[in-house]
Amino acid sequence: KGGQWERAVVLWEAMGGTDIERTVVTYNSVIGALGRGGKWKRAMALLAEMPDAGVEPTLMTYSAAISACIAAGEVERATALKDEMTPLSITPNVYLYNVILGGCGRQGRWEEALALIEEMKGKGLAPDVVSYNAAIHACAQGRQAAQALALLDAMDEAWVEPDVISCSTAISACEKAGDWRGALAVLDEMRSRGMSPNVVSYSAAISACATG
Repeated sequence: KGGQWERAVVLWEAMGGTDIERTVVTYNSVIGALGRGGKWKRAMALLAEMPDAGVEPTLMTYSAAISACIAAGEVERATALKDEMTPLSITPNVYLYNVILGGCGRQGRWEEALALIEEMKGKGLAPDVVSYNAAIHACAQGRQAAQALALLDAMDEAWVEPDVISCSTAISACEKAGDWRGALAVLDEMRSRGMSPNVVSYSAAISACATG
């Protein structure tokens, strides 16, 4: 699917030679296509030209541009785009935050992930299981077992039910930090919740015990 970005650009350029007006919908579509094609710089360039074209970006526009940046590993640029939205009176939603949190998770940006969770709460947005899982993943990548376990507790406080991914990732965080007690505690917690630990859960817990 990402390989079709070139066709989208050809059609976009063809519109420029007609009297057909390029709308926010067409901008969103092309920015999304460029993002899926890994062309985040071109997606950013299109976003930047919208004001001069008299087209106001929307939440969907920024979501597409931010997704393009995250897909390319450009977490800082994605975060900067999110911050640009406020002066434009565009409010980020949970989905947009989750996209950025996913990027933080893959790169182990645990401090940024925790800050994003708190920012969501401050804006009246309720982080969901996807939000927390991404933040726990960031903590695991950053070897921050205590923070990962604290996030599990925060989920309970927020009435967000942890799933197997939440717990397995927290166990992985304990493994990386050499916290075998924490790993076993989460494994026990999974059973008490009626969850069935999977191969990832057991493997991480075994490794934590072997190296702890």
